[in-house]
Amino acid sequence: MRKLSVRLFIAVAAVFAFTASNAFAENSVKITEPATGASVSGDVKVCLETHGVTVEPAKNGVNKGKGHHHLLIDTDVPADLSKPIAKDDQHVHMGDGSTCK
Repeated sequence: MRKLSVRLFIAVAAVFAFTASNAFAENSVKITEPATGASVSGDVKVCLETHGVTVEPAKNGVNKGKGHHHLLIDTDVPADLSKPIAKDDQHVHMGDGSTCK
């Protein structure tokens, strides 16, 4: 679990191994923890739930309908999601296939 500042807005980007199309229009990612509207302090656990896709480790390669999460903290979603996302304090890579960090 990373120490995340309470005042940070957390943006979530789920990068999956497929291109956007109508076939994937019902895919979604939802933050399940912390609860919507919660005020938190100290260490913050963020959990994600997916619908229509499978979460798997990045080491499994690029597979249609599968992928892993990144947490983007107090930063914009990159314009080109086909390129690797940075690994730093603002870009938490969940390449191990986890759904909570």
